Amino acid sequence: MLFDYDSFFNWDRPAYSFSRSVHDMHPYSIKTLDDRVVLVHNIVGVKEEDIHVDIERTEDGRDQLVIEGVTHNDVLNYDYKINSKFYIKADMFKDVTYSVKDGLLYIELFKKEPEVTKLTVRKA
Repeated sequence: MLFDYDSFFNWDRPAYSFSRSVHDMHPYSIKTLDDRVVLVHNIVGVKEEDIHVDIERTEDGRDQLVIEGVTHNDVLNYDYKINSKFYIKADMFKDVTYSVKDGLLYIELFKKEPEVTKLTVRKA
């Protein structure tokens, strides 16, 4: 007789507890700092080397931060995917970097220094 793994792994749902600040239906958080904006996005299951982050211009001339990636899990025969887009004002930033840690994608958008225009006062 074959072993019944379904009853062996009888999940105790009431005992389950898991907590994280980035949820699936709202898979990102944004933190504004003095010199940059940090976007933290849930990418659980997608490998760092499969992540693509870019800024693209839409047909209507707006800029979008685009996050895409697919990693296939052979054990589950399942593709973990990410496809997210955020409208941004790209001209407000001088640099964008990203890194992955613990199933989260950290995108840092470094702010440009505000331009200070010095007006010259002259006699008319």
